[in-house]
Amino acid sequence: MCWKSSARGNTRSSSARRWFRRATISRRSISSAVLYAEESLNYPDFRSAERTFQQLMQVAGRAGRAGSDAEVVVQTFTPDHYVFKFLQTHDYEGFMKEELAVRRELRYPPFSRLVLASFSASRKEVLHETVQSWTDEVRRKSARWGIEVLGPAAPPVERVKNRYREHVLIKGKLTADSKNEILVAYRGIADGMRGGGAIELRWDVDPESFG
Repeated sequence: MCWKSSARGNTRSSSARRWFRRATISRRSISSAVLYAEESLNYPDFRSAERTFQQLMQVAGRAGRAGSDAEVVVQTFTPDHYVFKFLQTHDYEGFMKEELAVRRELRYPPFSRLVLASFSASRKEVLHETVQSWTDEVRRKSARWGIEVLGPAAPPVERVKNRYREHVLIKGKLTADSKNEILVAYRGIADGMRGGGAIELRWDVDPESFG
């Protein structure tokens, strides 16, 4: 199995066309081609590197069925990313060591817990004002609870079924007591806002998706 990667091309379109032609014409040696391989790294999920690595390794596994001389071409504008470094040598253990080091530095699982607080309401202004006030309150007490608060921010799809959405991400070792305090603080703020009672809150521990 042979890997090739490239960051060449003045524009994404010209690079894509060149690699697509090569993958089409050279079928005898190139069994698979992946374009814009870095795009999945930009997805708002701390697992994006792991999932990108796994998907590309699967491509290699399928290509290997074509023979030992099969070649996989990966086109990317970030060839120095550690995903592609370890991908070229099929080094799963090396990738996991690097990935765990990144997660430890950024306090992502398995070194902490993640809680995604998802809010939705039909009135955008009420939603934002309520969520912002609650986030400010939680952030003021975050040191005491040993947590970090990120947001609020709109998810990739901001409006679903005529309801606006906002997300707040909480990182750290959240205890049952601190969770209860956080939720009580939210209810106090929401009840004090006109229209705040109509806001829906979904509490997702270690979420599988951030959409």
